[in-house]
Amino acid sequence: MRVLALWSILLLTTFVPAAAQLVTGKVIDHSTEAAVVAADLQLLNASGAIVGRTVSDSVGKFRMIAPLPGTYVVRATSLGYSMVQTRALALETARELEIELRLAVAGIPHEPLRVVAQRQYRIGRLAEYYQRADWVRKTGFGKIFTRDEIEAEHANNVLQFVRQVPPRAGCRFNYIVDGLNFSEDEADRIIRPNELEGIEIYKSPNVPPQYAKYGDCIVLMWTRMDSNDTRPFSWKRVLAVGGLATLLFLFVR
Repeated sequence: MRVLALWSILLLTTFVPAAAQLVTGKVIDHSTEAAVVAADLQLLNASGAIVGRTVSDSVGKFRMIAPLPGTYVVRATSLGYSMVQTRALALETARELEIELRLAVAGIPHEPLRVVAQRQYRIGRLAEYYQRADWVRKTGFGKIFTRDEIEAEHANNVLQFVRQVPPRAGCRFNYIVDGLNFSEDEADRIIRPNELEGIEIYKSPNVPPQYAKYGDCIVLMWTRMDSNDTRPFSWKRVLAVGGLATLLFLFVR
Protein backbone atom coordinates (compact mmCIF):
# COMPACT_ATOMS: atom_id res chain seq x y z
CA MET A 1 0.00 0.00 0.00
CA ARG A 2 2.87 2.36 0.86
CA VAL A 3 4.53 1.74 -2.52
CA LEU A 4 1.20 2.23 -4.33
CA ALA A 5 0.75 5.56 -2.55
CA LEU A 6 4.26 6.65 -3.54
CA TRP A 7 3.63 5.70 -7.17
CA SER A 8 0.37 7.68 -7.07
CA ILE A 9 2.20 10.75 -5.76
CA LEU A 10 4.83 10.36 -8.48
CA LEU A 11 2.20 10.16 -11.22
CA LEU A 12 0.32 13.19 -9.90
CA THR A 13 3.39 15.36 -9.44
CA THR A 14 5.34 14.47 -12.57
CA PHE A 15 2.73 14.71 -15.30
CA VAL A 16 4.41 15.88 -18.49
CA PRO A 17 2.60 17.04 -21.63
CA ALA A 18 2.97 14.90 -24.76
CA ALA A 19 5.34 17.43 -26.39
CA ALA A 20 7.88 18.24 -23.69
CA GLN A 21 11.35 19.76 -23.80
CA LEU A 22 14.38 17.80 -22.68
CA VAL A 23 17.70 19.03 -21.26
CA THR A 24 20.45 16.41 -21.22
CA GLY A 25 24.13 16.66 -20.59
CA LYS A 26 27.19 15.82 -18.56
CA VAL A 27 28.85 17.34 -15.50
CA ILE A 28 32.64 17.26 -15.51
CA ASP A 29 35.54 18.54 -13.43
CA HIS A 30 36.95 21.66 -15.12
CA SER A 31 40.57 20.74 -14.37
CA THR A 32 40.66 16.97 -14.79
CA GLU A 33 37.81 16.41 -17.30
CA ALA A 34 36.60 13.59 -15.02
CA ALA A 35 32.87 12.98 -14.59
CA VAL A 36 31.29 14.52 -11.50
CA VAL A 37 29.05 11.89 -9.93
CA ALA A 38 25.91 12.73 -7.90
CA ALA A 39 25.98 16.44 -8.71
CA ASP A 40 22.71 18.18 -7.85
CA LEU A 41 21.08 19.61 -10.99
CA GLN A 42 18.21 22.10 -10.87
CA LEU A 43 16.16 23.52 -13.73
CA LEU A 44 14.87 27.04 -13.06
CA ASN A 45 12.29 28.94 -15.08
CA ALA A 46 12.37 32.65 -15.95
CA SER A 47 10.91 33.51 -12.53
CA GLY A 48 13.66 31.62 -10.72
CA ALA A 49 11.39 28.82 -9.57
CA ILE A 50 12.77 25.27 -9.57
CA VAL A 51 10.71 23.23 -12.06
CA GLY A 52 12.98 20.21 -12.43
CA ARG A 53 15.64 18.45 -10.41
CA THR A 54 17.88 15.41 -10.73
CA VAL A 55 21.37 14.10 -9.94
CA SER A 56 24.17 13.12 -12.32
CA ASP A 57 24.73 9.39 -12.74
CA SER A 58 27.86 7.24 -12.47
CA VAL A 59 29.33 8.79 -15.64
CA GLY A 60 28.24 12.34 -14.85
CA LYS A 61 25.25 12.36 -17.19
CA PHE A 62 21.77 13.70 -16.47
CA ARG A 63 18.34 14.35 -18.01
CA MET A 64 15.66 16.84 -17.02
CA ILE A 65 12.29 17.68 -18.53
CA ALA A 66 11.06 21.27 -18.87
CA PRO A 67 7.27 21.38 -18.47
CA LEU A 68 6.73 24.13 -21.06
CA PRO A 69 8.67 25.83 -23.86
CA GLY A 70 10.50 28.90 -22.66
CA THR A 71 13.70 30.25 -21.14
CA TYR A 72 15.43 28.26 -18.41
CA VAL A 73 18.74 28.07 -16.59
CA VAL A 74 20.46 25.00 -15.19
CA ARG A 75 22.15 25.17 -11.80
CA ALA A 76 24.70 22.58 -10.68
CA THR A 77 26.22 22.00 -7.25
CA SER A 78 28.43 19.28 -5.82
CA LEU A 79 30.41 18.81 -2.63
CA GLY A 80 33.86 20.36 -2.99
CA TYR A 81 32.94 22.49 -6.02
CA SER A 82 31.62 25.99 -6.57
CA MET A 83 28.04 26.29 -7.72
CA VAL A 84 27.61 27.10 -11.41
CA GLN A 85 24.59 28.38 -13.25
CA THR A 86 24.20 28.53 -17.01
CA ARG A 87 23.13 31.51 -19.02
CA ALA A 88 19.50 31.60 -20.15
CA LEU A 89 18.69 28.64 -22.39
CA ALA A 90 15.82 28.79 -24.88
CA LEU A 91 13.97 25.47 -24.93
CA GLU A 92 11.64 25.03 -27.87
CA THR A 93 8.69 22.68 -28.16
CA ALA A 94 9.63 18.99 -28.46
CA ARG A 95 13.37 19.62 -28.72
CA GLU A 96 16.35 18.26 -26.82
CA LEU A 97 19.22 20.49 -25.76
CA GLU A 98 22.46 18.73 -24.83
CA ILE A 99 24.91 20.68 -22.65
CA GLU A 100 28.18 20.21 -20.81
CA LEU A 101 28.61 21.68 -17.33
CA ARG A 102 32.06 22.24 -15.84
CA LEU A 103 32.52 22.47 -12.08
CA ALA A 104 35.60 23.98 -10.51
CA VAL A 105 36.88 24.72 -7.03
CA ALA A 106 36.28 28.24 -5.69
CA GLY A 107 38.38 31.00 -7.15
CA ILE A 108 39.14 29.37 -10.52
CA PRO A 109 37.46 31.32 -13.37
CA HIS A 110 36.04 29.21 -16.16
CA GLU A 111 33.25 28.97 -18.70
CA PRO A 112 30.70 26.67 -17.00
CA LEU A 113 28.55 25.86 -20.05
CA ARG A 114 29.09 24.39 -23.46
CA VAL A 115 26.13 23.55 -25.70
CA VAL A 116 26.97 20.20 -27.24
CA ALA A 117 23.98 19.56 -29.51
CA GLN A 118 20.37 20.33 -30.27
CA ARG A 119 17.97 17.94 -31.97
CA GLN A 120 14.31 17.29 -32.44
CA TYR A 121 13.02 14.89 -29.82
CA ARG A 122 9.50 13.43 -29.78
CA ILE A 123 9.43 12.75 -26.07
CA GLY A 124 5.74 11.87 -25.67
CA ARG A 125 5.79 8.19 -24.68
CA LEU A 126 9.23 8.45 -23.05
CA ALA A 127 8.17 11.11 -20.53
CA GLU A 128 6.93 8.58 -17.97
CA TYR A 129 10.14 6.56 -18.32
CA TYR A 130 12.41 9.57 -17.64
CA GLN A 131 10.43 10.69 -14.61
CA ARG A 132 10.15 7.19 -13.15
CA ALA A 133 13.81 6.37 -13.83
CA ASP A 134 14.98 9.33 -11.78
CA TRP A 135 12.63 8.39 -8.94
CA VAL A 136 13.62 4.70 -8.98
CA ARG A 137 17.33 5.53 -8.80
CA LYS A 138 16.71 7.65 -5.72
CA THR A 139 14.43 5.16 -3.93
CA GLY A 140 15.76 1.78 -5.08
CA PHE A 141 12.21 0.59 -5.89
CA GLY A 142 13.22 -1.29 -9.03
CA LYS A 143 16.16 -1.47 -11.43
CA ILE A 144 16.90 0.94 -14.27
CA PHE A 145 19.24 0.53 -17.23
CA THR A 146 19.73 3.84 -19.04
CA ARG A 147 20.66 4.26 -22.68
CA ASP A 148 24.27 4.99 -21.70
CA GLU A 149 24.49 1.87 -19.53
CA ILE A 150 22.97 -0.27 -22.27
CA GLU A 151 25.49 1.00 -24.82
CA ALA A 152 28.39 0.50 -22.41
CA GLU A 153 27.67 -3.23 -21.99
CA HIS A 154 27.73 -4.04 -25.73
CA ALA A 155 25.15 -6.76 -25.06
CA ASN A 156 24.12 -9.20 -27.77
CA ASN A 157 20.50 -9.36 -26.63
CA VAL A 158 18.13 -7.64 -24.23
CA LEU A 159 17.83 -10.66 -21.95
CA GLN A 160 21.39 -10.10 -20.74
CA PHE A 161 20.10 -7.13 -18.76
CA VAL A 162 17.07 -8.96 -17.38
CA ARG A 163 19.23 -11.84 -16.13
CA GLN A 164 21.05 -9.39 -13.87
CA VAL A 165 17.82 -9.03 -11.86
CA PRO A 166 16.40 -12.56 -11.39
CA PRO A 167 12.67 -12.72 -10.57
CA ARG A 168 11.57 -13.84 -7.16
CA ALA A 169 10.56 -17.47 -6.62
CA GLY A 170 7.42 -18.49 -8.49
CA CYS A 171 7.32 -15.35 -10.63
CA ARG A 172 8.09 -15.04 -14.35
CA PHE A 173 8.82 -11.70 -15.98
CA ASN A 174 6.27 -10.22 -18.36
CA TYR A 175 7.70 -7.96 -21.06
CA ILE A 176 6.14 -4.63 -22.04
CA VAL A 177 7.66 -2.84 -25.05
CA ASP A 178 6.42 0.71 -25.55
CA GLY A 179 3.24 -0.24 -23.70
CA LEU A 180 2.54 -3.50 -25.57
CA ASN A 181 2.82 -6.94 -24.00
CA PHE A 182 5.31 -9.45 -25.48
CA SER A 183 6.50 -12.87 -24.47
CA GLU A 184 10.14 -13.27 -23.46
CA ASP A 185 10.92 -15.02 -26.73
CA GLU A 186 9.23 -12.32 -28.81
CA ALA A 187 11.03 -9.52 -26.98
CA ASP A 188 14.36 -11.31 -27.44
CA ARG A 189 13.78 -11.81 -31.19
CA ILE A 190 12.34 -8.41 -32.03
CA ILE A 191 14.24 -5.91 -29.85
CA ARG A 192 17.94 -5.17 -30.16
CA PRO A 193 19.86 -3.50 -27.30
CA ASN A 194 21.05 -0.64 -29.53
CA GLU A 195 17.43 0.33 -30.18
CA LEU A 196 16.57 0.89 -26.51
CA GLU A 197 16.35 4.18 -24.65
CA GLY A 198 15.90 2.42 -21.34
CA ILE A 199 14.86 -0.71 -19.43
CA GLU A 200 12.87 -0.81 -16.19
CA ILE A 201 12.63 -3.98 -14.09
CA TYR A 202 10.20 -4.33 -11.20
CA LYS A 203 9.15 -7.04 -8.77
CA SER A 204 6.10 -6.87 -6.49
CA PRO A 205 5.31 -4.77 -4.50
CA ASN A 206 7.24 -2.18 -6.53
CA VAL A 207 5.40 -2.62 -9.84
CA PRO A 208 3.98 0.74 -11.05
CA PRO A 209 0.18 0.57 -10.59
CA GLN A 210 -0.64 1.18 -14.26
CA TYR A 211 1.28 -2.00 -15.14
CA ALA A 212 0.06 -4.20 -12.28
CA LYS A 213 -2.38 -5.96 -14.63
CA TYR A 214 0.63 -7.63 -16.29
CA GLY A 215 1.70 -9.43 -13.11
CA ASP A 216 4.03 -9.16 -10.15
CA CYS A 217 7.28 -9.23 -12.16
CA ILE A 218 7.57 -6.99 -15.21
CA VAL A 219 10.18 -5.63 -17.60
CA LEU A 220 9.40 -2.31 -19.31
CA MET A 221 11.41 -1.56 -22.44
CA TRP A 222 11.38 1.80 -24.20
CA THR A 223 12.69 2.12 -27.75
CA ARG A 224 14.56 5.16 -28.97
CA MET A 225 12.89 7.91 -30.94
CA ASP A 226 15.98 9.71 -32.27
CA SER A 227 18.10 6.84 -33.65
CA ASN A 228 20.14 8.02 -36.60
CA ASP A 229 23.10 5.67 -36.48
CA THR A 230 21.16 2.52 -35.64
CA ARG A 231 18.21 0.72 -37.14
CA PRO A 232 15.17 1.95 -35.21
CA PHE A 233 12.62 -0.44 -33.81
CA SER A 234 10.08 -1.21 -36.51
CA TRP A 235 6.61 -2.62 -36.12
CA LYS A 236 7.13 -4.16 -39.57
CA ARG A 237 9.42 -6.63 -37.81
CA VAL A 238 6.64 -7.41 -35.35
CA LEU A 239 4.26 -8.13 -38.22
CA ALA A 240 6.91 -10.20 -39.95
CA VAL A 241 7.49 -12.30 -36.85
CA GLY A 242 3.75 -12.67 -36.36
CA GLY A 243 3.31 -13.75 -39.97
CA LEU A 244 6.09 -16.32 -39.65
CA ALA A 245 4.52 -17.71 -36.49
CA THR A 246 1.16 -18.01 -38.28
CA LEU A 247 2.74 -19.86 -41.20
CA LEU A 248 4.49 -22.26 -38.85
CA PHE A 249 1.23 -22.86 -37.00
CA LEU A 250 -0.61 -23.64 -40.23
CA PHE A 251 2.20 -25.87 -41.43
CA VAL A 252 2.26 -28.07 -38.33
CA ARG A 253 -1.54 -28.42 -38.06
